[in-house]
Amino acid sequence: LQFSGVVPSLAQMADLGPPRSAGGIVGLMPWNGKLYVLNYVSHRGNSGRGIGFRVGVRYFVSVIAEVNEILTPPLLTQVPGTRRWLLGVANVRGNLVPIIDLRDFVEGERSVLTESSRVLVVRQHAGSVGLLIDEVLGQRSFTDEQRNEAVGEADERYQRFVGENLQLGDVLWGLFSMAALVRAAEFQQGSA
Repeated sequence: LQFSGVVPSLAQMADLGPPRSAGGIVGLMPWNGKLYVLNYVSHRGNSGRGIGFRVGVRYFVSVIAEVNEILTPPLLTQVPGTRRWLLGVANVRGNLVPIIDLRDFVEGERSVLTESSRVLVVRQHAGSVGLLIDEVLGQRSFTDEQRNEAVGEADERYQRFVGENLQLGDVLWGLFSMAALVRAAEFQQGSA
């Protein structure tokens, strides 16, 4: 079950039983001067859900749990003596977060900032890191069937981070592992 616009304690108290369809409205709840919709979405038969994003001409999905936050590109303070792909550090709610140009790190080509550019904040062992990407494309779900028809990653530059690619509609989505990225030795060495 998925609840939207509901305080967590309400979600724990709700006992709705198994959903009878792919989704629907359970009820309406007034709270704090607003009317919230209680809805459910059945995820039976789904192998996974993730955040879809674009880097250059490539489309990727990362597990929702691997992405802590999505930001518009923040103001950066450059850090001397670092690799080109480490764009600088940003103050994100009182925490210094290094911002990495993901395309430059993997492909060796700088990203161009546009209105759709975003930063995915990912937790790593020593804190958080921000990844500059070209666009966030929302949540994507894939089924076990689609997973069974997945193909391997052909681009050697991405093979360490993308185990397989799934066809969703007209787009081939690479399953991008943020965990593999932050564990990569060269990713952890931002100094030039």
